[in-house]
Amino acid sequence: PTLTDGADILEGSVTVEDIRRSFVEASNDAAIAGSKVARDLGRHDQPTFMLMSELAYQSGTAFMSQQNKTGERYREFAAALKSGNVEAAQEAFKRTAAWYYSADPKNRDKITPRQQNYLRLIQQSLKG
Repeated sequence: PTLTDGADILEGSVTVEDIRRSFVEASNDAAIAGSKVARDLGRHDQPTFMLMSELAYQSGTAFMSQQNKTGERYREFAAALKSGNVEAAQEAFKRTAAWYYSADPKNRDKITPRQQNYLRLIQQSLKG
């Protein structure tokens, strides 16, 4: 069975294996999407792959192609990343949904561990 709605869980028909498989499939989908985005940017390094895969996992595999303000912000980030300027890429990233939703809602000025990881991956991607 697939995890389509909560009724299966309430009825007890979703097994631990079903749940595990759904996470594996989501992770695989994110890795494939992240790899494609990294390649489309001309990047073939591990940090860019990791960053784009995490974004695909957290924001959905179509995060870069969304036809709305959210997608526009990701494309602005991608352009800044492609320019090779670490500071510009990090600043552009801070305008994305991934940054916003990984913040501490009680203290948006504090950089969370996930946000720090994003910034680190951007730096590693561009500086090696």
